[in-house]
Amino acid sequence: MNGKNYPLNPKTKPKSPPNYPGNWRLEVAPPAPAERDLFLNVLMPVDKDQSSIPAVTRLEAANMLGSLIQGERGEPDTVVWLARDKDTLDTTESLSYRLPGDEPARHLIADLPVNVDYEIRLDGKVVQAQGTQDSRTQTGMKKDLAPSCSLWFTTGAGGTIAITPVGR
Repeated sequence: MNGKNYPLNPKTKPKSPPNYPGNWRLEVAPPAPAERDLFLNVLMPVDKDQSSIPAVTRLEAANMLGSLIQGERGEPDTVVWLARDKDTLDTTESLSYRLPGDEPARHLIADLPVNVDYEIRLDGKVVQAQGTQDSRTQTGMKKDLAPSCSLWFTTGAGGTIAITPVGR
């Protein structure tokens, strides 16, 4: 905390490195104090013999903030979107973004409202229709938590992706 690693309890201290708690601590701070700060961090575990980590590109669209994570060794790229300013998007909000290149991609669109049907389009053509469900009922989470809904889909190539509520 505040740039300091606190000493381990001698009774629980591991006998050999590198398993010391705090070795991999990440401390994030804004460049200047503000009333509200927004952070988007992508954590990427890699093997110790891996020569590089996948490229990550920041994405911004409407009320969403996201990242494009380059796929490795024949794997598709991964796109993740999160709501920027509120817990979930409104039931009428759409999301549109352009993917560079012609590579397949997996897409995770989080923070969507409950029980809304969406059309997913690639370059104007409907590739999928999918609805959101309240994940609290699927996972047994407490009912007093805010609903957490998302869409998960794969596209075969880059292009312009549009996710639109059906009937809007």
